[in-house]
Amino acid sequence: MLGNVDAHFEMGRVFGAQMGWGDHCPLNYIGLIGDRMWVIGLDVTVGGAQRSDAAPVLDWMATALGADGPPALIFQHQHPFLCDIDVKDRNNCRN
Repeated sequence: MLGNVDAHFEMGRVFGAQMGWGDHCPLNYIGLIGDRMWVIGLDVTVGGAQRSDAAPVLDWMATALGADGPPALIFQHQHPFLCDIDVKDRNNCRN
């Protein structure tokens, strides 16, 4: 998944057609493995910041998953919880 220092425009240009991305952010991804599991990549980056924020993509994820279906593995660049490693906790994903 994209990090805050990755070039979103270039990622979209190179992988956009393959990943189903348009010419805008966020660059989220969802795929179904058979009928047993969703694999979701969330673009939680915040332009110009080291931290990330999941709030802007949570509605997209809820809509993509629907109310019923298989479990999901969710991937994102920054971790969504504090881990007592200062350099990591300063850059965690909020919301």
